[in-house]
Amino acid sequence: MARGFAFGRLAIRIVETQAVPPEVACPIYSLFASHILAWHRPLVETQRYFLAAITKGLETYDITWTSIAVIDRALFGFFAGESLDLVQAKLEEAGPLLRKGGRESAHHWLSMPMQIILGLREVQHPNEMNLDPSALDTDSLQKAQETQSHTYLFASHCYQLVVAVFNGNVDVGMTAARACEMYLPCAVGSYLSAMYTFYSAVLFVTNLDRLMPSELSLLQTKLDMLQFWAKVSPTTFEHKYQFVKNLMSAGETNNLATLDAFDDAIYSALENGLIQDAALYAERCSIWLSTSSPKRSAQYLNFARRQYDFWGATAKSNELAASLPPSSVLNGFGISPPFCV
Repeated sequence: MARGFAFGRLAIRIVETQAVPPEVACPIYSLFASHILAWHRPLVETQRYFLAAITKGLETYDITWTSIAVIDRALFGFFAGESLDLVQAKLEEAGPLLRKGGRESAHHWLSMPMQIILGLREVQHPNEMNLDPSALDTDSLQKAQETQSHTYLFASHCYQLVVAVFNGNVDVGMTAARACEMYLPCAVGSYLSAMYTFYSAVLFVTNLDRLMPSELSLLQTKLDMLQFWAKVSPTTFEHKYQFVKNLMSAGETNNLATLDAFDDAIYSALENGLIQDAALYAERCSIWLSTSSPKRSAQYLNFARRQYDFWGATAKSNELAASLPPSSVLNGFGISPPFCV
């Protein structure tokens, strides 16, 4: 990975200092951002290179690479904790490109993340895409099955997995995770494969008592990968690894050390701008505290609700708000979690 990063930076220096044709520069910028830089630097830094790829692609009207860069820019913004309305706006920029280029197949790549955003934001999309915000596009999935596009199938199931983790739907998530594992060889090197590793690990730990022996072994492999990525890209993966590891051991003890570990993961996620991760960690911490300390559990749940609201996930924020005690009770709880200050 270190050598790949070095060669990637060398390619970028050549593109930026030599007379490289736009049709060559566009894919170099895009691949550097999506397959190299994201593993080593904060996700927000990928935006500059995606923008450069889009600019170069538009110079030659390269619809294929420009569309990929536009969609990936929005997708990486999503995982970097950008507000969902901004992510949606970035996705919508790809619509005119796809229509002008007649890229019907690329339309499906756009529809998958768009439906996640619409579902989280709890809004309808009035355009001709006719997207259902409550579920992923089954027509697109069927077309992918007919054409045996395994990369597409991996992405489709991975998006289902992400939605299931945020919605707390264990059964749907486990089905999606198992399907992802089947198609994982088609996604090696992509950042989406890392998100599959993280979100499936969260789901596996949640479902620990029901895992098969092979899945327990797979969970350990996922933890090993997260631990490795935490070393090469700590701003993105260190708190993810800490969270999953702590979640795995939380059932064994119920003490302040476990709570401190949750706080550390939450604070680190916030510090690095990954607001959706902080919200997820606080929500799971609230569940862990629910039997031993209901009042403190409500504090963490209210904190998670606020982060989801800041992120723009209105549906999730409303769901948590409905399960909270009256605000007058919350206001009398006393101290707030340390990361709220």
